[in-house]
Amino acid sequence: MSSEPFTPTTTPRLRLALLFFLQPLSSALWMLPFGNILASRGWEWLVPVVFAFPPFAALFAPLLAAVVADHKMASQTVLRYLLLGSSAMMFAAALAVKEGSGVGVFVFMAAHAILFAPTGTLATAIVLANSKDPARDFPFFRLWSTVSYIAAGYLISFVMKADFSPTAMVAAGAAELALALFTFLLPRSPAPNLSLREGGWKRLLGIEAVLRFPGGLAATLLVLLTTTMCFSAAFFPYAPQLLHARGVEHPSAWMTLGQWSEIVFIALLPFIMHRIPPRWLMLIGLACSGIRALSFTAFAAGGHVALAVVGLAMHGPVTAFTFVAMQIFMEKHLPLDARNRSQALVSMFGSGLGPLAGMIMAGLLAARTILAGDQSDGSWMIFWGSLTVLHLVAGGIFYLKIRTSSTTG
Repeated sequence: MSSEPFTPTTTPRLRLALLFFLQPLSSALWMLPFGNILASRGWEWLVPVVFAFPPFAALFAPLLAAVVADHKMASQTVLRYLLLGSSAMMFAAALAVKEGSGVGVFVFMAAHAILFAPTGTLATAIVLANSKDPARDFPFFRLWSTVSYIAAGYLISFVMKADFSPTAMVAAGAAELALALFTFLLPRSPAPNLSLREGGWKRLLGIEAVLRFPGGLAATLLVLLTTTMCFSAAFFPYAPQLLHARGVEHPSAWMTLGQWSEIVFIALLPFIMHRIPPRWLMLIGLACSGIRALSFTAFAAGGHVALAVVGLAMHGPVTAFTFVAMQIFMEKHLPLDARNRSQALVSMFGSGLGPLAGMIMAGLLAARTILAGDQSDGSWMIFWGSLTVLHLVAGGIFYLKIRTSSTTG
């Protein structure tokens, strides 16, 4: 471990952009087809379980990143070791699918989630530490993450033809291995600005800074974010299955419509955030998530494929108006020393608690609808229709609360 002070380098922007491209690429390569891969083998029960692993691991990602910081380990070095381990677990999980071992899939995907969870935090730390102007450059790098999902969808459906094959998982493991090797080309970067030794959990997660916001604004936004991500958790595991059930070919490629929409809405977000207060903006994000569920309900009931397109396109405003908007809000309104820690809090709620609760809820709902029927008796319509009703109830409650808060100052 080096004790030399960190000095930012003139790392080429393309190299940092490739880091943000490769890190989410592996997730996209397995997440987009995984629901159909399991369902095609009669392992529908594994879908909500495995998709719950990443958000569960995300709950502990800030803690793992803090351990890295407390031991003064360079971010790119730890990233390399984690990716070597996670790629091995992904290769093992792909082999378990091929050999027909559901237990193996369970064990190896759980281990993969634990190893892979901190990589997003570490990649962000590397980019921010080596960027001359993080506030200006970060949206550019964030865009590459979205592009990676689009590339993954096309690779799965049209190049590898692996919408139902563990070949996509092998590709995900290869992407993680490639990124592990790529870290040798990255500059030495400090650990994330997170620590358990300096103030414990409250300081680690920026809770003290968040509580300074008047009127409980940040707390309201976090609850809205968590709720939206909870109701959105069913999107990646179950939307591709719905597309397949309705006879739509190349479901992974169709899923990229959400990422194309995300590019548009993230580009518009700075303009929109200047004109719409954060509470109302995030409520609109929740409403868009509800429109997505309603569109899928109508599509499942026999509607035109255009309804599925509407539902897929809603991924853009849902992500931009909630998760990305929350990140920008924290970056703009918190003191410098609390920004990284507050992003850990956003990640814990938006990538951990919300999706984890959502996958538990979606799994229970699927067990009583999709898995209880033959997927041709309206079970898909009941599944998405139930989520639509939940959106309406939650949206109504938040609308009344926000309206009351606005009128009372």
